[in-house]
Amino acid sequence: MWKKTILPIVFLCITIPVLSGQANFKKGYIITVEGDTLHGLVDLRGDRYNSANCTFTEGPVAEAVTFEPGSLLGYGFEDGRRYLSKSVDSESGYQLFFMEVLLDGILDLFYYRSADNDSYYFVETAKGEFLGLTEKQRMVSDPELGKGIIRTKYYVGTLRYAMSDAPELSPDIERLSLKQNELVKLIQRYHEIVCTGEPCIKFIKSYQAVRLRFAPFVNWQAEFLKIKGQTMFAGLDYSPTYYPSAGFSMEISNPGINERLSVSTDISLGRRYFYGFGITEYNTTKNYLEAHLNHTVLKGVIRMTYAWPSGRFRPLFSGGFSLQKNIVSDQRMEVDRVTPGLIVPETIYTGNWSEPWFGFNAGAGFKTAFRYSGDFYCHIQYRFLSYIEDFSAMSSIGLTAGILF
Repeated sequence: MWKKTILPIVFLCITIPVLSGQANFKKGYIITVEGDTLHGLVDLRGDRYNSANCTFTEGPVAEAVTFEPGSLLGYGFEDGRRYLSKSVDSESGYQLFFMEVLLDGILDLFYYRSADNDSYYFVETAKGEFLGLTEKQRMVSDPELGKGIIRTKYYVGTLRYAMSDAPELSPDIERLSLKQNELVKLIQRYHEIVCTGEPCIKFIKSYQAVRLRFAPFVNWQAEFLKIKGQTMFAGLDYSPTYYPSAGFSMEISNPGINERLSVSTDISLGRRYFYGFGITEYNTTKNYLEAHLNHTVLKGVIRMTYAWPSGRFRPLFSGGFSLQKNIVSDQRMEVDRVTPGLIVPETIYTGNWSEPWFGFNAGAGFKTAFRYSGDFYCHIQYRFLSYIEDFSAMSSIGLTAGILF
């Protein structure tokens, strides 16, 4: 029976990522070298891929074509994100990249990620000077002070030169870290100082303040029960129970502060059955005990999730708190009292076992793009719950599949 409940979820976790392919197409456009703009779908695969490739298709059933930097002037997406072909002077000669435009104004800011997964930033002045923002670090060793790392912030001098008409920003430049959101904020302040008339920022990458997403999901789990205390159900050996449930999840994140972290809350409903067996003896009487616990259970989870922000398959890891409550219970104990020459059967019914159980959860899985509007996710989660009054314990392993919109 349990195989029939888990196999559909395993099927979803395997087939949806395979059927959706390696691409993550979003509505966008390309700009040809002749200056023509063609609208269609562009593959948003991740910073490293999108810095070296632009995969474009005119529609869901049209053939996809991959362009290299230099074969297009640029490309972009409907949400405002855009890339331009730019050349970089390196030790091996000039190299071309699709650089993301972080800010377009008097002083432009660009970004790309290399094949080594390193981030690089550039500014372009009104004179057309294309300047790299770099820092170097080296390991030093001192007999008295020990080993350490010295960082040389070459980008400080570059930014001072590029913003020489706003000397009041020098203290901010000194404190600056080479991070995307800090650079955007600094150059935005620069434009506020030097632009005295109309706004001179044509485009600025926006960082969404709070993002709220919802997901229906299905879950399969195996639960293990151990009951202690003074109840008649204590001390029995309970077989694991396997059952499906379904629910709804809400995810809250702040990409502008940290695009990797989010907080989620899940609510799900399912039906389960525990069977327990035990034998007790008193003088010449043996009691054969069989427990039958049928529950309709409501479960809640609050967890924090770390998910890799880009790429086709994004690993995720989570941890948080769990609770559950039986909203409907059908519980009985069947007892066979055996004495020499006599068997007395008895069935004892009990009320609703409605007290909440509390505990924690931890899990791991992945996210992948689902069509053009959401993310499909699949993860395995471990939960441990206890009933505080008598230290009874319940643990479970679950497999969840859902779609975030």
